[in-house]
Amino acid sequence: MEVNSDTKYKTLHKGQLIFKEEQNSSAAYMLKKGRVSLYRILNNKKVVLAEVSPGQIFGEEGLLGGGTRIANAVADEPCEIIVMDHDTFQAMLLKSPGPIQRLARYLIEQVRAVNKRVAESSTGNVFLSVCGVLELLYKAHIHSPRGTGSAGKDPGLSYAEFSRTAKDILLVTQLEIDEVVGRLRKLKIIDVDDVRQAVMKKDVLGRTRKTSDFLKDRTISIPDLTKFMGVARTLSQEMPADKPPFTQSLEFIDIYEFAQMVGSKPETIYKKMSYKEIPETYFFMHKPTVQAWIAEVGTEFFQRVKKKRVKLEDLETVDDIVYVDNATLQDCFSSLGFQKVAILASMAGDEARARIFSNLSKKMSKIVQDQALSIENLDEMEGADAEDELIETIKRIKGLTK
Repeated sequence: MEVNSDTKYKTLHKGQLIFKEEQNSSAAYMLKKGRVSLYRILNNKKVVLAEVSPGQIFGEEGLLGGGTRIANAVADEPCEIIVMDHDTFQAMLLKSPGPIQRLARYLIEQVRAVNKRVAESSTGNVFLSVCGVLELLYKAHIHSPRGTGSAGKDPGLSYAEFSRTAKDILLVTQLEIDEVVGRLRKLKIIDVDDVRQAVMKKDVLGRTRKTSDFLKDRTISIPDLTKFMGVARTLSQEMPADKPPFTQSLEFIDIYEFAQMVGSKPETIYKKMSYKEIPETYFFMHKPTVQAWIAEVGTEFFQRVKKKRVKLEDLETVDDIVYVDNATLQDCFSSLGFQKVAILASMAGDEARARIFSNLSKKMSKIVQDQALSIENLDEMEGADAEDELIETIKRIKGLTK
């Protein structure tokens, strides 16, 4: 709601709307305390134009040229503002030198022109606009040194690089980009490949081992670039004109943008989410996209989480000893001997290997570590035999076998 121009000072609560786009303008404001955002709603998306800091004036465009507001203003936190009506502003301006008056009017006209261009730059045809950016980027990609991989094969355009550029140019969201790419991929107009990277860590023996891998990026390739935009235009014409936008606001960001915002990596954010270190109320899902995915994978996929079996009768590998008590492990290792324990240590994961060393005497632990380090090419059958004997020994000690 527009603040009355005869009120010189105004206190605002967080989230309070100061004025609305297309509203008649009769006052300008100076921010004394707090923070204010100026934004527009374009194609059902919130686009932030500027953030006002204490000491800055905003809403001044109506004082000289009249007319209506060109943006919305909202208090991002509790604020104190000074209200300047038309007469006060004109009196202040008339006291200024002529060049300053002309400069003020010129700047206000420039603000209006910039905001008009912002409105014009927001695309109304998301599908065709994203395809256009993809075509341009792919053309630049195949003519760059990166466009030729090993044996002359095109490694593809980085999905992350393409997404960042499309969002900057078109003011679209990642969900909209994913929707367009998903349609093109489903119709085999483009190829999308996963680029995975192994996570390598050193174990307690100082050896580098692969612990897992994660999705580093995706690459996009266009098999027939000469026909790409022609096919895209045909598809665009076949789409329903009244199809609602994919998203409602640019206020929503994906995991990759969140990770970039906090200077982290997506895989780290996923781990923090699983440990409940990040409040679950901070994460949202795009309903149409999620519904389509549920239909693809089925509801049974979400009923349980795959995890290791913990019952002693279900032990299968050396890594399962993390579910066995220390006393049983000590008896088991004594029965097996240091040679077989060393083989098991060379095969085990970090947690299981730590359990092995912690249940050996200091002297035996040193011998086993040295022996494990000397094993370079472990015979597969020998390792399997040692693992089977480990499981059978544990079950015998626990009375599960005769």
